[in-house]
Amino acid sequence: MPGPERRSARRGLRILPIAVLAAENLVVFGRHYFGGYGFPWDFVGSYYAAAAYWTEAVSRGPLAMWMPFQSMGYPFLLNLQTGIFYPPMWIFPLARIPFTLPAAVVFQCLHLFAGALGMYALARGLLRSRREALLAAFAFQLFGGFYSNSEHVDIVRAFALTPWLFWACLPPRATDGGGDALPRQILLAPLFVFAMAVGGYPGNLLAALFLIAIFTVFVLVARRFARPALLWTMAVAGSAALGLGMAAIHLGPAWLYRNEVLRYHTASRLFRASLSVAHLPGLLLENRGMPLDPSMTSTWVGFAVLAGLCFVSLASAKRLWPYIALAAVAAAMAAGNTLPLHPLLRRLLPPLGFSRFPSSDYRGFLAMLLILLAAAGWRDLRHRRRTAVGFLLRSLPLALFAVWSLQRVYPDEPYWPEPALAGVAVVATLAALALWRTRRSALGVLAMLAVISLDAARVLPRIQEWAVPDLIGVGRVYYPTPARLYEAGLVVDPSLFETRAGPRPARAEGEGPYRSSGYLLGDFLVADFGAAAGLRARDALAQDERYLAFMCRAWTPIVLVPAPEAAGGRVDVPGLPAQALAAGPDPRIVQETLAIEGARYRVDSDQPFLLVENEVFFPGWSLTREGGAPEPAVRVNEHLRGWMLPAGSYTIETRFRLARLGLLAAVSAAAWILWISWLVTARSRSRRAG
Repeated sequence: MPGPERRSARRGLRILPIAVLAAENLVVFGRHYFGGYGFPWDFVGSYYAAAAYWTEAVSRGPLAMWMPFQSMGYPFLLNLQTGIFYPPMWIFPLARIPFTLPAAVVFQCLHLFAGALGMYALARGLLRSRREALLAAFAFQLFGGFYSNSEHVDIVRAFALTPWLFWACLPPRATDGGGDALPRQILLAPLFVFAMAVGGYPGNLLAALFLIAIFTVFVLVARRFARPALLWTMAVAGSAALGLGMAAIHLGPAWLYRNEVLRYHTASRLFRASLSVAHLPGLLLENRGMPLDPSMTSTWVGFAVLAGLCFVSLASAKRLWPYIALAAVAAAMAAGNTLPLHPLLRRLLPPLGFSRFPSSDYRGFLAMLLILLAAAGWRDLRHRRRTAVGFLLRSLPLALFAVWSLQRVYPDEPYWPEPALAGVAVVATLAALALWRTRRSALGVLAMLAVISLDAARVLPRIQEWAVPDLIGVGRVYYPTPARLYEAGLVVDPSLFETRAGPRPARAEGEGPYRSSGYLLGDFLVADFGAAAGLRARDALAQDERYLAFMCRAWTPIVLVPAPEAAGGRVDVPGLPAQALAAGPDPRIVQETLAIEGARYRVDSDQPFLLVENEVFFPGWSLTREGGAPEPAVRVNEHLRGWMLPAGSYTIETRFRLARLGLLAAVSAAAWILWISWLVTARSRSRRAG
């Protein structure tokens, strides 16, 4: 073949997988892109509203550090699920693209496509085969977790980022030369650790870091602690540390103020979504009727993937045993409290217990590994001659597992339609694999793509309501705030960002089941669905009916004369709950104006006093009196915000700033500089070596 034609053919081979995966994404989500479909439940609640709020806020100026509207008020940067430091999200404010509900839907659909590309890169890097890599990526884009968890934006992003992170951490091939040379993709590992930290659910980040650490141990043992493996292990560890450093400004506030966060104190008592034997049929079937919240249970990968596992040769199993062992660890961790491993490890490593969703934290990694090993089985089937009897014997475990799964899920249902369709899918999968083993590349690939698609069409439509018709229409009924704003051509009510005259109005429950109108309309709400920031003070106040009634009222001062003494910035006032119930307007202190970042008050008192507000205390609040130095708030009865005020007539202004945020920003900036320097240095060395 002439040179130009060969280059053209190679370009075509590179573009073809991308085109196939893009077409798959378009077929699955065409209604979401063009037909007004969306995702259900949590997707339309605080996940959407918090992101809509900050994308609008930063387009108007610096983002206020305090969120006064939701959950009685909390520091916005303590909410690790807003995506504020996730670079792709900044497309919206920088390009002046409104972050509408349809835009959020498209953004999520594109993440599945990006995840499929990552799976292609991973399988291609490990197996060095375009055909198996394409099938693996095609199957991964249909992984059931994307669909059962469609309402959970950050979990979907974490699933999509998982293969990219694992690809960047692939060890050097034992058969490659190059001495101590590291794989080039390790240079990108810090970037994907950062992306997982700022864009994914925190539990997925902890699970990924834990599993990659375990994987490095397996690889070291497999390579007998050879020098290249040791260097690679150190590079992976350094990349993880560097990526976390790059994300310091995102992760740091939650860690520095962990004593203020409810989850830090209740992690050991959480109910945990854990997979069990009852969920194993979910590898092949829909997860309806299985224990637990269905959004956290689907492990669907399909018949073709499980069949591929049956055809992994002994030689491949020996070579890939670190991946097999890692899949076993991921499965055991996804089992949560149903096996002893997760409880044991979270006692040894407490951060592993911060998440209440082991099933979701680990099953994305498990699905990725199962598909990767299945791709190795497909390759072995194509390269190893097997008799028809040998082919059927290898397929027997799949058939037995399918029969067992069908009896578990459909014990009393007629053979038609569900068991029958599953049987058709099994037969079609075996027929496609029989064609695949003949090495007729194009026809075999098409057959495999067809049976994977057929299987998905059988199951995915039955995995909860990930395809919600007419999202805006449904929103009018169940999520009125975002739907109403969308129809008015708004993302967030612009008056929310303006300074208001008069005191803060009363707090309410909010409208809709996923209460998020505070982010969008500036309503003052008692709660935030899911307790995004989960302040311990807010929870304690909500548990006491007297305090809860006090917090729900419009801004109401408690003026204590004489002012009790404060020790270490704390004041304990006996009988304060009863005083809170009897509190009312007091002419000595008036809240004149209210803004997101603080308020202005007029004081007129002939005696010093302690002002106790019906506001949550959090470190970082301070006041200034007519240009004086900032004075910190005092913590009243552990949970309420108070101020020690002198006698006189004057004006005060309050303001919130997170302490040490500048330090965290400096750590992140330094880590980014180190990473970029590493990239430049590696590039320079590569050019010199070439």
